[in-house]
Amino acid sequence: MKLYYHGSPKLFSQFRVQLSKRGAALFITDDPDNAKSYGKYLYTLELDAGTKLFDYRDPSEVDRLRAVVEGYLAKPSTTYGSGPSFYPFTWERVLEGIKRGAYNAMAQPLVIKALKSLKYDGYQETENDSWSGVEQIAILNPRRLTILKVEEWSDPTAARVASRYLRSSLAR
Repeated sequence: MKLYYHGSPKLFSQFRVQLSKRGAALFITDDPDNAKSYGKYLYTLELDAGTKLFDYRDPSEVDRLRAVVEGYLAKPSTTYGSGPSFYPFTWERVLEGIKRGAYNAMAQPLVIKALKSLKYDGYQETENDSWSGVEQIAILNPRRLTILKVEEWSDPTAARVASRYLRSSLAR
């Protein structure tokens, strides 16, 4: 059994996926130190064996996702300016990001819609467009997770490091 971790400033008993700055997903990692940088509660999790995750490193999966998104883009809009958009990015730039697992590409609403239509429960991504080297999993279907343990921790040094890490990632 492989363990995963989720850090949060909030204590809760079940996960819900809500739209946030990082998209509509719940982010987990196999690195507890990375998870701790997101809050004082560390959740130890198990991912169901049947969970279907999109892998950006698999060209055939990227091709299937590309085809679905391009199908959405090809549909005509009935109202001027209301068609699908990746603003301020172009589809080409988003596709290049998907091939790298960049979270800002993967979290685009049209990409999430396509992943769900392909029956993915989540996707693998690289945090901050791979500069940190931290791989994470974004879960679209939280029913695939089981909370095994929740720990409260307090490490002022880690909190300062996490704060600097987040500020530097926003500046990039």
